[in-house]
Amino acid sequence: ELRVESAEVNAGGKQPGTMNTMDVEFGIWKTKKGAYKVYNMTLPGGIPMTQEALEHRTVLGAKSFEGQVKIWNWRKGWGFIKPSETLPASVMEKLTQQMQNAQQKADKRGKGGAQEELLYFRRADVKQGDKLDADTKVSFKVYTDDKGAGACEVAAVA
Repeated sequence: ELRVESAEVNAGGKQPGTMNTMDVEFGIWKTKKGAYKVYNMTLPGGIPMTQEALEHRTVLGAKSFEGQVKIWNWRKGWGFIKPSETLPASVMEKLTQQMQNAQQKADKRGKGGAQEELLYFRRADVKQGDKLDADTKVSFKVYTDDKGAGACEVAAVA
């Protein structure tokens, strides 16, 4: 058994998230008291343990899109964007799947589901210093990951 201190988890300069049953790489050092500890723990290949890497996020090209914030929960740090232009087919496929999954969950709880295809984003995906509200016009890039599709590099448009 090895002790891992959070300072030794390479999370790309961010606070490491919850980790459970995953492959990792690390170095081992022996303390003066004879205990073994881990240093520089990363994903295989030296990839920092960021949320994006853990979700297998892939940004699709350099093209930016435009849209409008439909929901922004600033307290919890997440929101949804309604794109105002056509997105790549792979993104639309993921969005359709996400919407179907959300509808199934809503049906199980006896509630109405989402009727629009919206892109999810997190506070970390918003350009630092930009203030968002519902109906704010934004530009963004799109990504796909294990959960579906989303928006990143979100910036308010003047």
